Amino acid sequence: MQPSFSPDGNQIAYAWDETNAGKSAHIYVKMIGSGRPVQVTAGAAPDSVPAWSPDGRSIAFVRTQGERNAIYLISPVGGTERKIADGYFVDTISWSPDGRFLAVADRKSPNDYSSLYLVDGDDGRKVPLTKPPDANTEDSTPLFSPDGRTILFTRCHKLFLCGLYLLDLSADYHPRGEPQQFREESGAIWEVAWTADGKAAVYSSATRGGWNPHLMKIRVNTGARPERLTYAGENIYEVAIAPRGNRLAYTQDLTDADLFELRAGNAPRSFASSRRSDYYPQYSPDGKRVAFESDRSGEFEIWVCDASGKSPTQLTHFGERVGSPRWSPDGRSLAFDRQLRDGWHIFVMAADGGQVRQLTSHEGDQVVPFWPEDGRSIYYASRRSGRFEIWKISAAGGQETQVTHNGGFIASSRPMGTSCTTQRIPATPLSCGRFLWRAGTSNGYWNPSPPGHLLSGTMEFTTFQPHRLMAARPWGSTISPQARARRLHLSKKTSPEA
Repeated sequence: MQPSFSPDGNQIAYAWDETNAGKSAHIYVKMIGSGRPVQVTAGAAPDSVPAWSPDGRSIAFVRTQGERNAIYLISPVGGTERKIADGYFVDTISWSPDGRFLAVADRKSPNDYSSLYLVDGDDGRKVPLTKPPDANTEDSTPLFSPDGRTILFTRCHKLFLCGLYLLDLSADYHPRGEPQQFREESGAIWEVAWTADGKAAVYSSATRGGWNPHLMKIRVNTGARPERLTYAGENIYEVAIAPRGNRLAYTQDLTDADLFELRAGNAPRSFASSRRSDYYPQYSPDGKRVAFESDRSGEFEIWVCDASGKSPTQLTHFGERVGSPRWSPDGRSLAFDRQLRDGWHIFVMAADGGQVRQLTSHEGDQVVPFWPEDGRSIYYASRRSGRFEIWKISAAGGQETQVTHNGGFIASSRPMGTSCTTQRIPATPLSCGRFLWRAGTSNGYWNPSPPGHLLSGTMEFTTFQPHRLMAARPWGSTISPQARARRLHLSKKTSPEA
């Protein structure tokens, strides 16, 4: 929803998709406490991240068209739009207090990491503000301080390891020195907002991973410690504070994510359900157990239940984000990914939750393991080259070898070569080689885009003709070795509240 207050704090602009499909979002404006929302933008392309100008006469927003997007201005009551600049913008737009400039996070290409720029509100000219220290770091969510002399932003290194930074500005908005960190988090920072007096910041953070974020408040100075704003609860992703009126708005994700069993000719059946989030189910090779990740204990851990969904048992107790369980071919071990201080790594443990050993050691992110039928190697996705590619390592550990060179994220296998399964990240070419197969059925299963935006279907390798199974957004799926049932993880989503 991405809320933004009007300068007087009496109205709020936000992005909303009435269809809940994520493709038709537009900008709406609503008077706080009364009235109906007024749709401001329209058209086929989705609109997002509204930002109210300091004089209240315009709302800046981002419109996405294909891989690129652009910043537009429009009146809060609708009317003619004016394009400001093209780019690959991400996250927040922030106005300078005098209304002359916009602070944005932009990329040079879809696969690059973002850095901060100043965009001229008249001619769209971009001036760089920050340069991340390496290829695995990005800057985002820039926000002008109320006096315009500082930009608050987040710098994230690897997956979900973020910090809060301050960039001092001169009177004409040129950077004065390098950004200074004043708070480091061991997880993601989703959104930030200045308090009206400019002395503190409120931000959404999830420790040890990017899930179940909550609101934190911190004074903006080195060494300050944050306090948690418990009244907002969990799953808070976006936050805004009114310049006047002592108001705070946030969006809360009310997704109900459960495991389901799907059998041919039958409706999906709830499976090993809980009141928390459950993801990425995986059948054991003998079909008697299902491993999955769940935060039903308070943190995401690896769990196992029997094939009927009963007797769920927690296998890991790290107290930090772990996930993506994959069985060894003999069913004696499980591979999974786990977040450490230097990034995500691949681990292997005994299937009963016994001995655990770290498999990968390269600094950076190694995620989503896959164990092929011969059991000798484990494939996984690594971003060490600047984008995700498939790598492999011996199941006993040792040298890591790159397999794909045109992008890859999830590998699976089939020995007979009649099906191909893959999952790829946006704007990355599909890589399908001999290692990308699935075992166990006459048809493979295909997911055309990353988790959260999936449409399941079958694809025969010889014909490449997809057949849609169901209109849903599964976060992981698994096929029983006997091919009698396909278990999907589905997100049953209700509209977030702002």
